[in-house]
Amino acid sequence: MDGRSRRTRGGLDSPALPQDLAPSALLDGELVDDALVERRFLDGGNVNDATIRAITLDAVRLRRFGMQRARLRHLRVQDARFDLCDLSSGDWEKASLTRVEMVGCKLLGLHLDDAVLHDVLIQDCQAPYATFVSARCRAVRFATCNLAQTSFSDADLSGVVFLNCDLSGADMMGAKLVGADLRGSKLEGMRIGPKEIQGLILDLGQAAILLRGLGATVVDG
Repeated sequence: MDGRSRRTRGGLDSPALPQDLAPSALLDGELVDDALVERRFLDGGNVNDATIRAITLDAVRLRRFGMQRARLRHLRVQDARFDLCDLSSGDWEKASLTRVEMVGCKLLGLHLDDAVLHDVLIQDCQAPYATFVSARCRAVRFATCNLAQTSFSDADLSGVVFLNCDLSGADMMGAKLVGADLRGSKLEGMRIGPKEIQGLILDLGQAAILLRGLGATVVDG
């Protein structure tokens, strides 16, 4: 595997990253249009407010890296880990993410509309007001994330796990949710319809919350 190691975590394939990556700074001209950045550990630095087209990140780790308000067009990321990064208000429309982990990151208002996510773990992240409109997700897990007011409208979330997340006010209208597991997450104010509820995995308290939101009277006992 070209010196890379991979493991399975919670049913997801984790990033295959070289074991010998040493932290280093961003080089001038490294993150530019049509760039291929591979086998790098970028520790610190930022591309805040940048517009970059057709960039590929392969076997890359980023720690405390800033991408605030960055417009990354045709972004392709595979085998990557983001630790404590700030991606707030970024525009990653139509991005492709494969075997990616984001841990402890700020994703406030990040746009991942029309993105494709495969084997992606998003954990302990602050992502209120982010958008995943029409995103296609396969083997994706959100764990202990703030996803309040986040939009997943028209997204394919089949089988996605939301573990102990705050989904208050999240928009699920038009989303495919067959097999999606929301147990343990806060659902107050979630925007969802009868069609979207079909196939969801919920606990009893959550079911009552959603039914009340649809106008049903739920009587305890």
